[in-house]
Amino acid sequence: AMGVTIDNIHFRNFHSTSSSEGSSSLFCLGRNNTLSLSNVTIDSISSNRSPLVGMARDASFNADNCKISNITQKSSNYAIIETVSYGNQTISFRNSELTGWKTESTGDNVFMFKIEDDNSQLSLDNSIIRNCRTGKAIIGSANNTSTIILQNNLFENNTVYANLANRGGLIFVATNFGQVVVSNCRFTANNSSTSTTLGLFYILAGQNMEISRSTFTGNSGINNLITRNGATITAYNNTFSGNQVNNHAFLDNTTTNG
Repeated sequence: AMGVTIDNIHFRNFHSTSSSEGSSSLFCLGRNNTLSLSNVTIDSISSNRSPLVGMARDASFNADNCKISNITQKSSNYAIIETVSYGNQTISFRNSELTGWKTESTGDNVFMFKIEDDNSQLSLDNSIIRNCRTGKAIIGSANNTSTIILQNNLFENNTVYANLANRGGLIFVATNFGQVVVSNCRFTANNSSTSTTLGLFYILAGQNMEISRSTFTGNSGINNLITRNGATITAYNNTFSGNQVNNHAFLDNTTTNG
């Protein structure tokens, strides 16, 4: 195992045309490796596959007080950061600003973050996700032993643009996933450029999701704020104001909402 810490560095203008795993990423983490960024600025990065981070099994990526902007994923079926076919991976952002991230493809598996392996975790804490543009959702997941934790974050002015026949979600799309916790977050002025995006959150069977003490303000262009298809969702102490939805705040939902 190896751990590397990078502090107070500015990375700029990394562009790769490779689609090979690892070689197309600014940072490539081997098995059992940990990379920690502190006070790092990253600007203008692009590639055909996982332009920011490529991760092997048991790897961890941590960013604290970082500013990461203008990250572009060019090809379909990949995400800007993803865990694929390995497992036991951890991705963590704290006190950071993620702005101007975009995926150019409208493919079915195009996300900013893609978590789909056993015992993996994505944590976003006290961070800003703003002015990003993605195909299917900001976060996509597909494994029932992994965890998503979103707390104290601002999601503002983000757009989903893929037309995926009623399968997209602005913030989150889950299939056969484990646990999702959303606490004290603000979702403001996010929108979809298509009429088929099912919700800010689109949760399928097998999920356990809790949404608490969060605000939803001025979001638009979606069918429902939260769409459930067989998942268990608990929601309490949330505030909804000025959202423009085609159908309902909650669709086919089992909630405790107060």
